[in-house]
Amino acid sequence: PVGAGLACAGTLLDLNSPVTLVRILAAGPDGLAEIGPAYVPPQIRGRVRLQALDLTTCATSNVARVVF
Repeated sequence: PVGAGLACAGTLLDLNSPVTLVRILAAGPDGLAEIGPAYVPPQIRGRVRLQALDLTTCATSNVARVVF
């Protein structure tokens, strides 16, 4: 769940447990947000998942798996 004190607190994300929220990014008016560049340790490549959360409605997107 999204932690207390954050927008949409209590909203459940479908990222497979155990997952830790690493970063919150704001998308621009075109709906795009940039994450990198970032170092990705070899042991987690192919296991990174992303999910969008609309902070106005608390609606979530489908989960996307990031493959490097």
